[in-house]
Amino acid sequence: MNMPKTLRLFIALNIEEKIRNALTDSISNLQKKGFDEIKWVGSQKIHLTLHFLGNIHESLVSGINHQLNEIARCTQPFIVKLSDIGVFPHIKKSRIIWIAINGNYKTLNRLRILTGTKLSTLGIVTASSLYKPHITLGRVKKNCQISTKRSKELMQQLTCGNLKLEWEIQELHLIHSRPTSEGFAYQNIGVFKL
Repeated sequence: MNMPKTLRLFIALNIEEKIRNALTDSISNLQKKGFDEIKWVGSQKIHLTLHFLGNIHESLVSGINHQLNEIARCTQPFIVKLSDIGVFPHIKKSRIIWIAINGNYKTLNRLRILTGTKLSTLGIVTASSLYKPHITLGRVKKNCQISTKRSKELMQQLTCGNLKLEWEIQELHLIHSRPTSEGFAYQNIGVFKL
């Protein structure tokens, strides 16, 4: 009996090359200063998630693409900015290092709500928690810890990079996150121009 095939999917927003390059340069500079306890995100994996969908049956992909195309057609491009550096869950127990997104938060949130509403017509339930747009830069490696002092040093080093850059959101992306022996590989399976 064949098991139904599922794909691990998420919806992301485009990141301009200048932003990707600035973040990659900052990560590279941090790597030169140590911070070996952190596994940094590779350049092509830097993304801004709108919705993580999880494991979705492959038969729903065309419906998702149709809904994203409809959403893109009625959404105007808009500007967002890189903002503050943060850690999750908190400075005393850092697990994820990220940079926040601000500017046009209402537009971002409306887009998230609209996308969630449209996907619900396909039976896909999306997270209803408060949306905190961010780009993950790195994760503390398994079996490693990073001290509060070290976390603060890391955040200062990133802030010194003066990453307050902005770019225009012009596309929605449906991305397949496929497990490999070296982590997850990302593949665009739908790109929709706003």
